[in-house]
Amino acid sequence: MYVGQCLSYGQATPYLPVQDLLRQLCRLVEGDELAVHTAAVQQRLRASGMTAEDDVALLLQLLDLPVAPEGLTRLSPETRQLRTFALLRHLVLEAAHDQPLVLVVENLHWIDPTSEAWLVSLVERLPEAAVLLLGTYRPGYQPAWGVHAAVTQIAVPPLRAPDSRRVVQAVLGAVSLPEVQLQTIVAQAGGNPFFLEELAWYAVEQGGQNTRGGLPETVHAVLAARMDRLPPEKKRLLQTAAVIGTEVPFGLLRDIADLPEVTLHRSLAHLQAAEFLYETRLFPEPEYTFKHALTLEVAYGSLLQELRQTLHARIVESLEAFSPDQLAEQVDRLAHHALRGEVWDKAVTYCRQAGARAVARSAYREAVACFEQALDALAQLPEHRDTLAQTIDLRIDLSAALQPLGELARIVNHLRTTLTLAERLDDPQRLVWIASQLCFHSVLTGEYDRALAAGERALALATTSGAFDAQVLAQTNLGLVYSAVGDFGQTLDVSRRMMVLLTGERRYARAGPLGLLYGVISRGHVAWSLAEMGGFAEGTGVGEEALQLAEASEHPYSVAIALIWVGLLYCRQGMLQQAIPRLERGLGFCQTANFPIFFPLTASVLGTAYALAGRTAEALPLLEQLVQHVASGERMFAYELVFTELSAACLLVGRVDEARALAERLYELSGTHIGHGYQAHACRLHGDVAMRHHPRTSTRPKRTTIRLSPWLRRGVCGRSRRTATGVSAPCTPQPASTMRPGRNCLPLSRCIAPWT
Repeated sequence: MYVGQCLSYGQATPYLPVQDLLRQLCRLVEGDELAVHTAAVQQRLRASGMTAEDDVALLLQLLDLPVAPEGLTRLSPETRQLRTFALLRHLVLEAAHDQPLVLVVENLHWIDPTSEAWLVSLVERLPEAAVLLLGTYRPGYQPAWGVHAAVTQIAVPPLRAPDSRRVVQAVLGAVSLPEVQLQTIVAQAGGNPFFLEELAWYAVEQGGQNTRGGLPETVHAVLAARMDRLPPEKKRLLQTAAVIGTEVPFGLLRDIADLPEVTLHRSLAHLQAAEFLYETRLFPEPEYTFKHALTLEVAYGSLLQELRQTLHARIVESLEAFSPDQLAEQVDRLAHHALRGEVWDKAVTYCRQAGARAVARSAYREAVACFEQALDALAQLPEHRDTLAQTIDLRIDLSAALQPLGELARIVNHLRTTLTLAERLDDPQRLVWIASQLCFHSVLTGEYDRALAAGERALALATTSGAFDAQVLAQTNLGLVYSAVGDFGQTLDVSRRMMVLLTGERRYARAGPLGLLYGVISRGHVAWSLAEMGGFAEGTGVGEEALQLAEASEHPYSVAIALIWVGLLYCRQGMLQQAIPRLERGLGFCQTANFPIFFPLTASVLGTAYALAGRTAEALPLLEQLVQHVASGERMFAYELVFTELSAACLLVGRVDEARALAERLYELSGTHIGHGYQAHACRLHGDVAMRHHPRTSTRPKRTTIRLSPWLRRGVCGRSRRTATGVSAPCTPQPASTMRPGRNCLPLSRCIAPWT
């Protein structure tokens, strides 16, 4: 049996209970040298058939053991998390081959999001394994895997009266209580074992006599009453231990308790005899824990705020002096105590380090919490140039951690604030990066005017600075703006210029903290534009090249976006056997790699591909999920393209009213764009809907003259072109024979015929 503990202060520490399980799986012994632990991990992996250097490096990093940096730098954070989850599952399932395995995770109500996500992935694979997973949690917490068919939830019922009496008698021992008082304890505890024990201890400490005021009415009250009866030095020691936390190392307690060692040992023995504390480890030094989380809460709450703050600050100093070579392992605990102790400068440092470590493990929600705590701490310090720069960098870190979570509005708000701060700081390098990111995320939130202004400003600053990376980043985001507003000719021009710059090793240059490959982005934008303009042959080649680059880098984020554009190209050509596998793979990345931002676009294109292939049963669940997503009003990546694909797919499966509503919304959205590509799509979709509502009813021969509805007539000339001066102008209708793929207008056949 292997046991993992979730701690009240560990909700921002990724993999905290999983680390406990992994140490036991690898048979690591507390107090052994780091080299011994490293060898044990390597031996366990070899025994499980895993010998890859990357696998060893991932688990060593998870256990905070020394690892060569080059062992992880070639893996993106997303790839690290996917592999780490798979490795941990493999170790558990491999161990269960030898003998049935029991995994226990205590106090799930305090679990960190990353550990919870791993448990979800494990539960999916447990039905056929000899593994029993037990989790304990308080009422109010709902495990994310609770609806799985293999899960059974058991509410622990209150003890019956006879069983309650036996619990009380076990605590009383030789102490005798009047029957009336015994019945009162049993009735008041309500079958709660912990409350029964504490009330019994309270009675023992009263000498078995009735008290004038009667028994305390709540478990908190009885705990407080018992602590108040302790001698002052013992009560103070218990409160000091509560400030340290659930795990109380003797050395740390000794450093901050201000007690002679003899008195300290005697007081600890007394607290153990009274069952406030338990000894959980003897070597290399003793370690204690509280009998129950409520005991810790009551002891901590009984301290004055000023004294708690002082003790937290002393714990930070003690940890720094006690284990200076292990600060990286203690960074979460240091951050916790620095915040509570209001040691603001150290809180900024340790919270940011904890956030960076969480990002490296793809634990983005924990990272966001850490960076926000660092910002709160920084706000307590006097403002000067250094703190202003720190604030900017922390907000940049926070925005990067929010991006995979799809929290676009929060990102834009942070970037606007950060841009103002960078202007005050007058830092051109930071200004370029922030303006470029504001451009990108304003596109995602649909604020295209703001996006275009930010993108042009970023490009002007980058051009002035002459920095290659800054220029590429600015042009990348400008290309995205033009795509979003339907000006695919401009997108094509900008992205082709980038492709010329990004040759050789520069193709693998990474964009921003999340590491998207510039070479993939530029080629993806070219493929997207050519898909819209009918240049399928060239677009397919460029799209496949983008996918090859992404796969060579082993970067899931880049692979996911490349799969979208390649899938879109094949779908637009009707090459469904090529489109569907790529889109299904991309959807898998979105669902498992912790970046939901691309899910709506991938699902909408895949839904259309399924519908075109006649696989309606597979299309409908995706379409229903997307329709609900659209109804929520939440913005999404490539919003207009999602509407285009979703409307077409709904029409193909017979959901005509939804298709019409989406087409109308698309036309409204695209009406203010500087490019009119999506207006052409909206007009085409309206025409398709009109044809579905008013099909031909006569079988007599008809004249061959084509009469277009108003929507279809708009579709022919709804696109725009760029003049020599860069000003948008309406596209002049041309005969079908003169239309060619690659111009800044859809082919006539695409404007007047249903898309198939």
